[in-house]
Parts: sequence; C-alpha cells; structure tokens
Amino acid sequence: MAAGAALTAAKLRIVDATGAAIKTDVVVPASGAYGPIKLTGTGPFRIEVCGSLGEKFRCLYSTTALGGPTNVTPLTSALLLLATGQTPEALMAAATATTGLDAAALATAQTQMRNALSAAIADAGLAGTVDFIADTLTAGARTGQDRLLDNLGLSWGVDGSKPFVLVSPRLGSGSLYLEPGTTQGSISVNSAAAGLNLAGIDALFTAMSAAMASGTACNSVASGLATLVASNARSTLDGAPPLKGPADVALGMCSTLSGVLGDGSIIFGGVLQSPELGRCDFSLSGAPVCKIGVVVKSAKGQLIPWGANQGVILEGGNWKFLGNMQAQSISAQATAQRLRRVDGTALVDSYARLISVSIGNTSGLGCARVTQKNLSGLDSTLAYYKPHSSGAALLSLWSVDTVNNVASLNPATGATRGVDDRAFPLAPGADGDAIVRNFYRSGREISVALFSDSACTSAFTPSGASSNSFAIDLPGVPPLTAALASLPWPVLTAAANTALSGLKGAAKAKITYTANWTFAREVLGIEAAQLCTDAACTVGAGRVGELALIANPRTAALSATLGTAALTATSFKQLRLVGRNAEGLLLNADNQSCAAVTAGQTCI
Repeated sequence: MAAGAALTAAKLRIVDATGAAIKTDVVVPASGAYGPIKLTGTGPFRIEVCGSLGEKFRCLYSTTALGGPTNVTPLTSALLLLATGQTPEALMAAATATTGLDAAALATAQTQMRNALSAAIADAGLAGTVDFIADTLTAGARTGQDRLLDNLGLSWGVDGSKPFVLVSPRLGSGSLYLEPGTTQGSISVNSAAAGLNLAGIDALFTAMSAAMASGTACNSVASGLATLVASNARSTLDGAPPLKGPADVALGMCSTLSGVLGDGSIIFGGVLQSPELGRCDFSLSGAPVCKIGVVVKSAKGQLIPWGANQGVILEGGNWKFLGNMQAQSISAQATAQRLRRVDGTALVDSYARLISVSIGNTSGLGCARVTQKNLSGLDSTLAYYKPHSSGAALLSLWSVDTVNNVASLNPATGATRGVDDRAFPLAPGADGDAIVRNFYRSGREISVALFSDSACTSAFTPSGASSNSFAIDLPGVPPLTAALASLPWPVLTAAANTALSGLKGAAKAKITYTANWTFAREVLGIEAAQLCTDAACTVGAGRVGELALIANPRTAALSATLGTAALTATSFKQLRLVGRNAEGLLLNADNQSCAAVTAGQTCI
C-alpha cells in the first residue's frame, strides 16, 4: 500500500462482490506490506486502505478476483475509476459492484493508462506492459512503480455525472485529464530526470531527523542542521527579513524547533515523515531543485507541516535542504467550507469555496496579480492583492469594496478590507465552476506576478529572484458546486449538537464542551477542533478554545475561556472541525448555533 511513500497508521478493509466485509480495520505495518489474507465469499473483491501521507489523510483502492499479490496505490485507484465509470469511493460503498471489475474492463483501463503515462513509465524503467495491480512494488524504494508514484500526482472526482482522473507530473511538464475511454492532454518527463536518485532525499530526511533530536544535536558543528542545508538556502518568513545561507537558516530552524506546541511539548525529538515529492525544476544545470512536503511527527504523534513551498537541491552529488523554493514568501490554499446550523428541528446547510493566497509584504511592492491558465492556455486573472498598510506582514485582497471579500478584477477600482485579508470566494454555480474546471484541465497551478505600482504595470523583482513572476502549486482543488454536499464531511451526533446549542457561561468564565462525530462515507483526516463565538473563528478574537487532534479520532473534549461577553442560550456558537482531503484541500466543517436567528435560516 503506497502513494510514493507508504501510508502511515493505515488500516485495511476488504469487501466481496455482495458488499460483505471480509476484513475491516486491519492495521497495516509501516512498510506498507501486509498479508497473506484469506479471502472468503464471492469475487471480485474491493480493497480500501486509509492512512496518512504527510499531514494528509487519504484512502487508496484496488481489486482482485482470485487473490495473489495486489498493489493498492493512487494508480490502482485511478484504474478502478476508468474501468468502472465510478469513483473508487462510490465503488467501495456500493452494496454490489462487479460491473467493470472483470478482466476485460480492467485490461482496457490499463491500456488507456499505459498509453497516457508512457513517458513516465519509461523514466521509471518499467516495461510498457506494466500491470499496476499485480507487478512488484516496494513502498519507499523510489524505484520502479514506486518511482512512478513519486513522479505522478493523481487525484479524481466527478464532473456532473462523469468521473475523471487528473494527473500532473513532478519530473516533467504537462497535465492529463482522463475519463473512461477518453484522454485529454499529455505529459513529458525532463531528460535531466533520468537516473535522479530520489532515495537520497529520504537519507537527507533521516539525517535531519537525527539533528532534530535536541538543541545540542541541532547545533552540532559536525552533524547539525547546518551540515545538511544548501549553500544557497533561504528562509522567507512573512513580515521578517529573509534568512540566507546554511548557518543562518539552520540557526533559525533550530530556534523554531525549540518552540512549544499546543499540547505543551516542544518539536525537538520529532521525526520527519517520509517526504512526498513535488514538482522538480531542472533549469539549473546539474543542480535540480525539487519541492517536497516537510511534515514533523511530534513525540506525542501530532503531524506538523513545516512551512510551504519547501525544497531540496542536489548539491555536489548530495541532496541538501534548500528551504523556500522562491525568494519571495508566497503560498496558496484552497478551502471548501460547510456551514451547518445545528439548533432547531432540522439541519440547515450552506457551502462556500475559497482560495487564499499569502504574499509577503516587501518594501517597494505595490501590487500582485494572481492568475490561472484557462482552457485555451491563456492567463486568466483571479484576484489582485495590495498592501493594506506599510507595516502589514502580508498583502491583502483587493476587494470590490471595504465590506465584501469579492475580488475586484480591476486594479484601479476597489479597496482592501483589513490587514492580511487573504481569501476570496469562488462564486457559486457556473462562474465558480469554470475556474475549478480550469484547474482540472490546465493544471493545479496559479501564477503570482509582482509589481512596484498600485496599477500593476511596473514589474517588481525581489532580491534573489530572476523574475517578477512565480508559479505556485495549489494544494487540492475546490470542488464543483454539485460536489460540495458529497464531500466527506464529519457529522456531529445529536447529543453534540444539543450540547453546542446549550453552551452558556459568564464573561471570562471557563467552559467545557465535548463533541463526537461520524462520517457518512469515506473518512476525512481531522486535524483540529476549534470552539468559537463568531463565524470568523480567528485566533485572539472569536476562537476561545482549540485542540489539535492526533490519529484521526472521532471525539474532541475542548476547554475554553470566554472573553469579555457572556455566552447565553441565544448567542452565536460554532464548532469548527478542520481537516484535509487526500490532495490537500482544506475542509472547514462549521457547526453553528444561533437561536436568535429565525428558524430554518442559516446563521450567517
């Protein structure tokens, strides 16, 4: 069971053709290898493995008719979709599911995938007849099928009634959009990727984990972080001067590692998880730079993402930690949000999709334009960002006015609403769906161009950069409007809803609240629970309690201290459960009580 690296804390489930469970909640070893398993019942059998890849929780799928060695990977998950015309999640949930799992349908889907992925298959040293389900795979080997998984970013979904697979290469360029029997686009692999030793990145992370054991280890002259950091390393933090060079970057990292987590522990003693590879840049001769996911598992098991757009560079034949991929601090995040009113006799739901772009505010920077490629391959503007004030750490969204967070697409008309206001919503329906489909078919990437003037006409190139434009990967893609309700949202129990509605307390009082939840279908990895007295749920304002969640529990017991206002039966209350899907899309499940609002209406 693998997605480039083996899933951690993974559990296995198998059902037969009638939907009867053969195995459930079987713990899979860290190696990703498990078995043998005695199959009973009627084939074909459907297989699901769910676990963590970095900080993301994801489920992978496969099938077998008679047993034998069977791979469970993003490739086999995509194969099931192309063979059956159903998403693998829907296939796994069906009571009976045999259509498309026969040998002929699977063979047709394998041929479609082999043809589409021929360049990546050749780079991995695999035969053109490779069997994604049955051929040998060693999770974490970074060779053979595992290298193929390293190279390919795969995700899937449904557009209307049409299931699809998206593929983006990490060692090359292009993108693929596949439906059963139909392939759009193409991918290539950079010739410089041949023979690239990806296993060396794991060796680097092992050495970095050893250096993170303590302050003494971190600052060791012989084996500390400075010995593992690239000569051109950099760390760009919002609102702070950039750190450059191995000594300063390592010193800054060691200082950060001594920080205290929400559970009272420090990060020293944590272990870096096997890294998920991102897109590699081969433009520097002999010194490829690869984006990697940096996630630390704390001593108590908390998964902590380490910055955004982090990278490694091949320097003198050895991989070294680069730090930030670009000279300017820029990152992006897509979010889907469900706002559920839980008081009253019926649940009331509404949904939103947002894209948040964080752009460091540097002296001389007057404007930033955010674009995506449309279906014609042309740049289409999504938003502008400008400084709200000279001292702000980040640029703020250029909105249509000072009240609404709707992005203004005219740099001459609009306003910033406040310091560090970063998120803009996608319109519900067709207009927002058009932006989503651009990401589906033209790549999950935005471009951020910087300018020195407020009109966004004079290019601004930051120190250390070669251009004013930066390509930024978007973790996850917002769903289409029709798919919002079917995302794997956590469902609070009736008792938890009642308890949230009944929360009360005097000003400055300490209160407690326990939430329990289930999932209607496949599981989402929940990272945090936040108790809030306003919808924004911001730190230091409406967020009165927060709890980091480890190992994906189904319950959270929160303690909170109220602010200067009392909490009454009619006050607004919100429990936000924060999670990520397999591709990195952030999901905020906001459960709200607002007895003062007319029944049947949303709270906000």
